[in-house]
Amino acid sequence: MRTRRFTLVLALTQTRAVALILAMGWGSASTLAQQAAVVIQGASVETGAKAGRIDNAVIVIENGRIAKLGSAAEVRIPAAARLVNLRGKTILPGLIDPVYVVNVGGTEGSSGGSRTIVIQGRAITLPGDSGGSTPVFTRVVENASLDPRAFRVPNRSGLTLLNLVPSSGYGQSALVRPTPKHGDTLLQTGDGFLYIQLSNRTESLSVLRDNLAATKRATVDSSSGSASANAGPSPTPSVERELWKAVVEGKAPLLVRAANAATVLHVLAILNEFPNVRLGLAVSGSDLDLLLRADALTDRKDKITLILAPTLDNEDGSRVRIHAARLAREAGLPVALSLSHLGRTSELTANQATPLFALGRLIAAGMSREEALRAATQTPAALLGLEATHGTLEEGRVASFLVFEGDPLEPTSTLRDVWIEGNPTYD
Repeated sequence: MRTRRFTLVLALTQTRAVALILAMGWGSASTLAQQAAVVIQGASVETGAKAGRIDNAVIVIENGRIAKLGSAAEVRIPAAARLVNLRGKTILPGLIDPVYVVNVGGTEGSSGGSRTIVIQGRAITLPGDSGGSTPVFTRVVENASLDPRAFRVPNRSGLTLLNLVPSSGYGQSALVRPTPKHGDTLLQTGDGFLYIQLSNRTESLSVLRDNLAATKRATVDSSSGSASANAGPSPTPSVERELWKAVVEGKAPLLVRAANAATVLHVLAILNEFPNVRLGLAVSGSDLDLLLRADALTDRKDKITLILAPTLDNEDGSRVRIHAARLAREAGLPVALSLSHLGRTSELTANQATPLFALGRLIAAGMSREEALRAATQTPAALLGLEATHGTLEEGRVASFLVFEGDPLEPTSTLRDVWIEGNPTYD
């Protein structure tokens, strides 16, 4: 069997994060190295790009990327390549989950909560108090005890990239490749995105309002070279502060899980003063229905990506079904589907006949095939700033894809393999 070599590249500056990565065998930019080019032959490839579906396709993979992709008549096969015959199979881009919840972190006042403050340049951690409920900023990469075996179910469900967010409800995500057999290739980056879970309670909304305001003040003071006499609290430590700065400047998305429609209205009101903020908004179908009826999202729809579960919800107190993804499409709002949306990771089962069965139900209820696949691949990639490398199968993109027996969106289809960055990883 060909020996796989693994490269561990540590790009994190925090000592604690580095220690954890070494202990867990992770690499922030590690890849499954290839000895030679790999050529996939004979499959039908649904690229998700302008090329559409390519029958009897040839994919040339070099160093985890797609070097060539086209029909057998168009692509020349390298002489020393390893050939993989997938004739009769169907290939789709790998699925991406933009908010995959992991159990880390706590709240100020919970039994496991704590708070870090900075006094005269020194970081001091204070224990939580049993009476509070303010979330503690949590970096997933520093706090999650991730066992590679825990990623068997996501891998077998067709997920090739997960944006792990903390169950504490506030912190920095980490991007992970679900490679259950290879622990040192799990971590793509620990420097993920700002995630916050909000309700319409004053103390919850204050986390958003105060951090945005403090960041705006700090930016103004920095540009003017002065310090505000009434600056108030500022986001600390520096990782947290830099994340808020990137959000305010529109350089990175703010991922918000909203408890209800009222919470969304409060969030939008707060964001009126911050026009550059790009929002990844996780809501239920029933709440989205209320928001669209109230025309609440129209003024900011060019800055919002909805994060929805691939389900049909019921209207409150009735049996009327709500097709949230279709409603969003009709309103001109992009949708990123999350299989673990709202923490329902139990919906991912290792014995699913097909990981795309939920998408098939959405299509049967009126969503087009192209829209459904885009919502599970391209749109989450764009939300996370990965549209240049993930979400479609094109030359230059990462070779992360799914191999099916039969039509992937039919209940009788079978997931044969999951390739991540040019290597089969199905466990």
